[in-house]
Amino acid sequence: MSALRQSALLGVILLAGGLLPAAEPAELWVVAGLRHAAGPDLRADWAFSNKWSEDARGHYESYLDASLTRTLDPRWALTTSLRFQREKSSALVWRDETRPAVAATYTHRLPGNWRLGFRQRFEYRILDRGRDDFWRSRSRLILTAPAWGNGWQPYVSEEIFHDHSAGRINQNRLFLGVQGPLKEKWNAAVHAGWRSNLRAAGWRHTPVVNLAVTRRL
Repeated sequence: MSALRQSALLGVILLAGGLLPAAEPAELWVVAGLRHAAGPDLRADWAFSNKWSEDARGHYESYLDASLTRTLDPRWALTTSLRFQREKSSALVWRDETRPAVAATYTHRLPGNWRLGFRQRFEYRILDRGRDDFWRSRSRLILTAPAWGNGWQPYVSEEIFHDHSAGRINQNRLFLGVQGPLKEKWNAAVHAGWRSNLRAAGWRHTPVVNLAVTRRL
């Protein structure tokens, strides 16, 4: 399958998400990361992220995330992580959160060098200002197309968030993107799509653009 047909197919998949109304102000997410291979099956990652919204909050979130991933075999990997996050509420008050998490990732190779991946993450959200801590699970499915000439790969992903304290699914993320090398030791990813949140008035959909750059140590 040609690169043009691959892109067209992934575009059609995301088009269904494009039918969602963009009822919320658009957002920009920017991530800078470092990656260190500690061995053939072990790596450490650090990521620093900032998020901006077109609403009154402007710059509304920053986090620092550190993780350790062990590859068990070509299909399975396990990750432990710890995140420190600050987020501005709708009342323009900054709130702090600490978030330890564990995740398992399964990758299945499909014909034609396509890959289908599934990640299940469990995270414990430790909140400040008297808010109750709670567990949340995140289930992500990602379809990755064969690489283009310089190693760039298109992908489409769907992630569902389940709030265990409320006993319901309250967030969904649908993204179309591309990832690959910039130059020696540098990688980048760009994706765009929709984050959907369940509010009292129903589901609200926010258009998002995410830019990420990672340097290998």
